[in-house]
Amino acid sequence: MPFNIILGRNEEDKKKFGEEGTIFLGRTYVKMGQTTSLSNPVYLDVIKSHVIFICGKRGSGKSFSASVIAEGIVNLPENIAKNLSVILFDTMGVFWTMKYPNEKNADILEEWNLKPKGLEKIKVFTPIGQYESAQEKGIPTDAPFSIKASELSGEDWSLALELNSSHPVSILIEKTLGDFAEQKKEEYTIEEIIETCKNDNSFQIEVRNEAMNRLRTAKNWGLFSEKGTKIDVLIKGGLVTVLDMS
Repeated sequence: MPFNIILGRNEEDKKKFGEEGTIFLGRTYVKMGQTTSLSNPVYLDVIKSHVIFICGKRGSGKSFSASVIAEGIVNLPENIAKNLSVILFDTMGVFWTMKYPNEKNADILEEWNLKPKGLEKIKVFTPIGQYESAQEKGIPTDAPFSIKASELSGEDWSLALELNSSHPVSILIEKTLGDFAEQKKEEYTIEEIIETCKNDNSFQIEVRNEAMNRLRTAKNWGLFSEKGTKIDVLIKGGLVTVLDMS
Protein backbone atom coordinates (compact mmCIF):
# COMPACT_ATOMS: atom_id res chain seq x y z
CA MET A 1 0.00 0.00 0.00
CA PRO A 2 1.51 3.36 -1.01
CA PHE A 3 2.61 5.66 1.81
CA ASN A 4 3.74 9.27 1.75
CA ILE A 5 7.48 9.89 1.50
CA ILE A 6 8.74 13.12 3.09
CA LEU A 7 12.22 14.13 1.98
CA GLY A 8 14.35 15.98 4.52
CA ARG A 9 12.25 15.11 7.56
CA ASN A 10 13.40 12.68 10.25
CA GLU A 11 11.14 10.45 12.30
CA GLU A 12 11.13 12.84 15.25
CA ASP A 13 9.88 15.71 13.10
CA LYS A 14 7.34 13.45 11.41
CA LYS A 15 5.82 12.74 14.81
CA LYS A 16 5.96 16.42 15.77
CA PHE A 17 4.69 18.03 12.55
CA GLY A 18 3.08 15.23 10.59
CA GLU A 19 2.80 16.50 7.01
CA GLU A 20 2.49 20.17 7.96
CA GLY A 21 5.10 22.36 6.32
CA THR A 22 5.67 20.06 3.34
CA ILE A 23 5.17 20.58 -0.38
CA PHE A 24 4.12 17.99 -2.93
CA LEU A 25 6.81 17.09 -5.48
CA GLY A 26 5.30 14.16 -7.33
CA ARG A 27 5.17 10.38 -7.09
CA THR A 28 7.65 7.56 -7.41
CA TYR A 29 7.51 4.96 -10.15
CA VAL A 30 7.18 1.25 -9.44
CA LYS A 31 7.92 -1.39 -12.06
CA MET A 32 6.19 -4.75 -11.89
CA GLY A 33 7.17 -6.98 -14.78
CA GLN A 34 6.48 -5.05 -17.97
CA THR A 35 4.23 -2.54 -16.20
CA THR A 36 5.45 0.77 -14.78
CA SER A 37 3.03 2.73 -12.63
CA LEU A 38 2.96 5.67 -10.25
CA SER A 39 3.17 4.81 -6.58
CA ASN A 40 4.17 6.70 -3.42
CA PRO A 41 3.47 10.46 -3.17
CA VAL A 42 6.71 12.39 -2.48
CA TYR A 43 6.77 15.53 -0.32
CA LEU A 44 9.57 17.91 0.65
CA ASP A 45 10.06 19.35 4.13
CA VAL A 46 10.37 23.16 4.09
CA ILE A 47 10.28 23.80 7.83
CA LYS A 48 14.03 23.28 8.12
CA SER A 49 16.77 24.37 5.72
CA HIS A 50 18.15 21.91 3.18
CA VAL A 51 20.72 21.85 0.39
CA ILE A 52 19.17 20.37 -2.76
CA PHE A 53 21.03 19.46 -5.93
CA ILE A 54 18.83 19.18 -9.03
CA CYS A 55 20.70 17.68 -11.95
CA GLY A 56 19.93 16.15 -15.32
CA LYS A 57 20.51 16.58 -19.02
CA ARG A 58 19.01 19.48 -20.98
CA GLY A 59 15.25 19.20 -21.22
CA SER A 60 14.93 16.64 -18.44
CA GLY A 61 12.93 18.94 -16.16
CA LYS A 62 15.38 20.76 -13.87
CA SER A 63 13.68 24.15 -14.24
CA PHE A 64 10.26 22.51 -14.03
CA SER A 65 11.26 20.87 -10.74
CA ALA A 66 12.52 24.19 -9.35
CA SER A 67 9.20 25.78 -10.33
CA VAL A 68 7.25 23.04 -8.55
CA ILE A 69 9.23 23.72 -5.36
CA ALA A 70 8.73 27.49 -5.66
CA GLU A 71 4.99 27.16 -6.29
CA GLY A 72 4.65 24.68 -3.44
CA ILE A 73 6.28 27.09 -1.00
CA VAL A 74 4.11 30.11 -1.81
CA ASN A 75 0.95 28.00 -1.86
CA LEU A 76 1.51 26.79 1.70
CA PRO A 77 -0.91 27.97 4.40
CA GLU A 78 -0.38 31.65 5.16
CA ASN A 79 1.03 31.03 8.66
CA ILE A 80 3.91 29.09 7.08
CA ALA A 81 4.31 30.83 3.71
CA LYS A 82 4.73 34.27 5.31
CA ASN A 83 7.99 33.08 6.89
CA LEU A 84 9.46 31.89 3.59
CA SER A 85 10.51 33.57 0.36
CA VAL A 86 11.80 32.29 -2.96
CA ILE A 87 14.37 34.01 -5.16
CA LEU A 88 15.05 32.51 -8.59
CA PHE A 89 18.02 33.71 -10.63
CA ASP A 90 16.63 33.14 -14.10
CA THR A 91 19.49 32.98 -16.64
CA MET A 92 17.31 31.24 -19.24
CA GLY A 93 14.28 33.54 -19.14
CA VAL A 94 11.76 30.81 -18.32
CA PHE A 95 10.49 31.33 -14.76
CA TRP A 96 8.47 34.47 -15.48
CA THR A 97 6.05 32.20 -17.39
CA MET A 98 4.80 30.96 -14.00
CA LYS A 99 2.59 34.05 -14.05
CA TYR A 100 0.41 32.32 -16.63
CA PRO A 101 -1.64 29.09 -16.52
CA ASN A 102 0.13 26.12 -18.10
CA GLU A 103 -2.55 25.43 -20.70
CA LYS A 104 -0.02 23.58 -22.86
CA ASN A 105 0.08 20.68 -20.39
CA ALA A 106 -3.56 20.85 -19.33
CA ASP A 107 -4.15 17.21 -20.29
CA ILE A 108 -1.25 16.03 -18.14
CA LEU A 109 -2.41 18.15 -15.20
CA GLU A 110 -5.88 16.66 -15.51
CA GLU A 111 -4.40 13.20 -14.92
CA TRP A 112 -3.19 14.52 -11.55
CA ASN A 113 -6.53 16.18 -10.77
CA LEU A 114 -4.94 19.59 -11.25
CA LYS A 115 -5.96 22.58 -13.33
CA PRO A 116 -3.73 25.14 -15.09
CA LYS A 117 -3.26 28.09 -12.75
CA GLY A 118 -1.07 31.15 -12.94
CA LEU A 119 0.94 32.02 -9.86
CA GLU A 120 -0.37 35.23 -8.32
CA LYS A 121 2.36 35.69 -5.71
CA ILE A 122 5.20 36.28 -8.13
CA LYS A 123 7.22 39.38 -8.93
CA VAL A 124 9.63 39.60 -11.85
CA PHE A 125 12.66 41.89 -11.69
CA THR A 126 14.83 42.71 -14.71
CA PRO A 127 18.31 44.32 -14.70
CA ILE A 128 17.88 48.07 -14.84
CA GLY A 129 19.68 48.36 -18.17
CA GLN A 130 17.39 45.79 -19.79
CA TYR A 131 14.10 46.75 -18.16
CA GLU A 132 12.64 48.77 -21.02
CA SER A 133 13.68 46.28 -23.70
CA ALA A 134 12.16 43.45 -21.65
CA GLN A 135 8.85 45.34 -21.56
CA GLU A 136 9.04 45.89 -25.31
CA LYS A 137 9.51 42.13 -25.80
CA GLY A 138 6.34 41.49 -23.82
CA ILE A 139 8.02 40.02 -20.76
CA PRO A 140 5.74 40.80 -17.78
CA THR A 141 8.49 42.37 -15.70
CA ASP A 142 7.32 44.24 -12.61
CA ALA A 143 10.35 46.35 -11.72
CA PRO A 144 14.03 46.93 -12.48
CA PHE A 145 16.78 45.87 -10.11
CA SER A 146 20.44 46.78 -9.83
CA ILE A 147 23.49 46.42 -7.62
CA LYS A 148 26.13 48.89 -6.50
CA ALA A 149 29.63 48.43 -7.88
CA SER A 150 30.88 49.28 -4.38
CA GLU A 151 29.13 46.19 -2.98
CA LEU A 152 31.49 43.85 -4.87
CA SER A 153 34.79 42.73 -3.37
CA GLY A 154 37.94 42.11 -5.38
CA GLU A 155 37.15 38.40 -5.32
CA ASP A 156 33.64 39.12 -6.60
CA TRP A 157 35.07 41.04 -9.55
CA SER A 158 37.49 38.23 -10.35
CA LEU A 159 34.63 35.75 -10.43
CA ALA A 160 32.38 38.06 -12.45
CA LEU A 161 35.11 38.73 -15.01
CA GLU A 162 36.14 35.05 -15.06
CA LEU A 163 39.69 35.74 -13.92
CA ASN A 164 41.81 34.00 -11.31
CA SER A 165 43.00 36.05 -8.34
CA SER A 166 46.59 36.16 -9.62
CA HIS A 167 45.65 37.68 -12.98
CA PRO A 168 47.15 41.20 -13.39
CA VAL A 169 43.69 42.68 -13.96
CA SER A 170 42.42 41.10 -10.73
CA ILE A 171 45.41 42.51 -8.87
CA LEU A 172 44.79 45.98 -10.32
CA ILE A 173 41.13 45.96 -9.35
CA GLU A 174 41.97 44.65 -5.87
CA LYS A 175 44.50 47.48 -5.45
CA THR A 176 41.94 50.02 -6.66
CA LEU A 177 39.40 48.86 -4.10
CA GLY A 178 42.10 48.90 -1.44
CA ASP A 179 42.94 52.51 -2.34
CA PHE A 180 39.26 53.42 -1.99
CA ALA A 181 39.19 51.78 1.43
CA GLU A 182 42.25 53.74 2.57
CA GLN A 183 40.53 56.90 1.43
CA LYS A 184 37.46 55.78 3.43
CA LYS A 185 35.52 55.90 0.19
CA GLU A 186 32.59 53.55 0.81
CA GLU A 187 30.40 54.50 -2.15
CA TYR A 188 31.74 54.47 -5.71
CA THR A 189 30.52 53.63 -9.21
CA ILE A 190 31.90 51.31 -11.84
CA GLU A 191 32.91 54.42 -13.80
CA GLU A 192 35.10 55.51 -10.88
CA ILE A 193 36.75 52.08 -10.76
CA ILE A 194 37.47 52.33 -14.49
CA GLU A 195 38.89 55.84 -14.18
CA THR A 196 41.12 54.90 -11.24
CA CYS A 197 42.45 51.83 -13.07
CA LYS A 198 43.16 54.02 -16.10
CA ASN A 199 45.29 56.43 -14.08
CA ASP A 200 47.23 53.90 -11.99
CA ASN A 201 50.73 54.24 -13.49
CA SER A 202 52.10 51.48 -11.24
CA PHE A 203 50.66 48.99 -13.76
CA GLN A 204 51.61 48.55 -17.41
CA ILE A 205 49.36 50.21 -19.96
CA GLU A 206 48.36 46.80 -21.37
CA VAL A 207 47.03 45.70 -17.97
CA ARG A 208 45.16 48.97 -17.46
CA ASN A 209 43.61 48.78 -20.92
CA GLU A 210 42.46 45.20 -20.37
CA ALA A 211 41.00 46.12 -16.98
CA MET A 212 39.12 49.06 -18.50
CA ASN A 213 37.79 46.96 -21.39
CA ARG A 214 36.58 44.20 -19.08
CA LEU A 215 34.94 46.67 -16.70
CA ARG A 216 33.27 48.51 -19.58
CA THR A 217 31.85 45.20 -20.73
CA ALA A 218 30.54 44.60 -17.21
CA LYS A 219 28.99 48.06 -17.25
CA ASN A 220 27.06 47.08 -20.37
CA TRP A 221 25.45 44.19 -18.50
CA GLY A 222 22.97 46.75 -17.26
CA LEU A 223 23.29 45.55 -13.66
CA PHE A 224 24.95 48.49 -11.95
CA SER A 225 23.56 51.76 -10.64
CA GLU A 226 24.47 54.29 -7.97
CA LYS A 227 21.60 53.33 -5.67
CA GLY A 228 21.24 49.57 -6.08
CA THR A 229 18.22 47.53 -5.02
CA LYS A 230 17.81 46.80 -1.32
CA ILE A 231 17.66 43.14 -0.44
CA ASP A 232 14.46 43.60 1.57
CA VAL A 233 12.76 44.70 -1.66
CA LEU A 234 13.54 41.28 -3.15
CA ILE A 235 12.85 39.14 -0.09
CA LYS A 236 9.15 39.08 0.72
CA GLY A 237 7.48 36.36 2.75
CA GLY A 238 5.16 34.15 0.70
CA LEU A 239 6.38 35.59 -2.61
CA VAL A 240 8.35 34.20 -5.54
CA THR A 241 10.91 36.74 -6.79
CA VAL A 242 12.31 36.06 -10.24
CA LEU A 243 15.49 37.89 -11.23
CA ASP A 244 15.33 37.62 -15.02
CA MET A 245 18.97 37.59 -16.11
CA SER A 246 18.33 36.34 -19.63
